[in-house]
Amino acid sequence: MTIQQFALGSDGVLLDGVPVASLVRKVGRNNAVRGWLVGLFDETSPDARSVPFTAQRHAFGMREAALERLGIQGADATAEPIG
Repeated sequence: MTIQQFALGSDGVLLDGVPVASLVRKVGRNNAVRGWLVGLFDETSPDARSVPFTAQRHAFGMREAALERLGIQGADATAEPIG
């Protein structure tokens, strides 16, 4: 899996070049980062989800923890802007 920046604070999670989920920064009222949310684009039953997606959505305190859970590391962890 890889990621690609969709917008500031929002990345697409790509599987074989196809977007399958989003990685979105949660921000509080004072613009402080409150965490990161990974969510699948398609609603799928639990038995049809591929690893590492054990739920439709996963919350993380840090972006690095989300990337680690997704198995994204090294060069794959750098988001490149689109367009």
